[in-house]
Amino acid sequence: MTLKNRSKCSARFGFRTQLKATPSTCALCSRGCNVHVETFRGSIKRVRPRFHEKVNQYWMCDVGRFGFDDANERDGRLSVPLVRRGDGFVETTYEAGLADAAKTVKSAAAQLLALASPFLTNEEGKAFLDLCKTVGAAARFVAPATAGPDELLHTGDPCPNRRGLSELGLAPTSPAEAAALAADAKGVLLAGALAIDALETAALENGPSGSALLDDAKRPAVVFERRLVERPSVAVCIPALNEFEKAGTFTNVDGLVQAIRPSLAPPPGALSDREALERLRETIYGQAHAPAKGAH
Repeated sequence: MTLKNRSKCSARFGFRTQLKATPSTCALCSRGCNVHVETFRGSIKRVRPRFHEKVNQYWMCDVGRFGFDDANERDGRLSVPLVRRGDGFVETTYEAGLADAAKTVKSAAAQLLALASPFLTNEEGKAFLDLCKTVGAAARFVAPATAGPDELLHTGDPCPNRRGLSELGLAPTSPAEAAALAADAKGVLLAGALAIDALETAALENGPSGSALLDDAKRPAVVFERRLVERPSVAVCIPALNEFEKAGTFTNVDGLVQAIRPSLAPPPGALSDREALERLRETIYGQAHAPAKGAH
């Protein structure tokens, strides 16, 4: 081995020793394979299987192993809420953004179409359910159709927490069902990253896209997403975290509750989905019980 090759080898293996490994759970199907997420300088470099006798033993599929590139993309990520003003959006504080969101959600009340992302944790799902109960709306989550399993590990179900959210009491709702429900809705709440992507999966299968419910400006929407959603009905866009930035639990297809742990830092200033949902509920409650102007 030449000195030049030795230097390259040393750099490569030196880099590996600097990787930070975080034990977590894969969120790319409902199996919930146990993994190590390895990062370097705030970026995911690789995901490796972590032994679990009942779930994946020493293995993982290629979808879970290589499906992290989007999580490293920081361009356009929201760190504060955006509210519609005229034909555009402006940044605002969480207090002001959640106040606007609360008015939209509260005014729709029982006619709010409330849809959670299938990527919400159990803890986030509970916060979403409590919020829906506060305004009397039915709590649902977007549940796209499953594909065929790979007969080894990948279940073919894109919803990593379908069982957990269902057991909490959220109703699984297909994109086509969401589109139909929107006809009678006075407002929309989409909570959690990738909810819109899940709504659009039906269009990929030549079915109606549920995301069309965001195209009616007369039906205002509050959306939790990683990036700005510039659709006609969106009134407030609140930052959402991806699955590598959050902490909580998923319930896998077999009913096993497993932890996911943050391996990436969220955008500076962004709240966790759970905290933002809880604060939105508190804001709605506060507005509902505020004394009327002029009252003593």
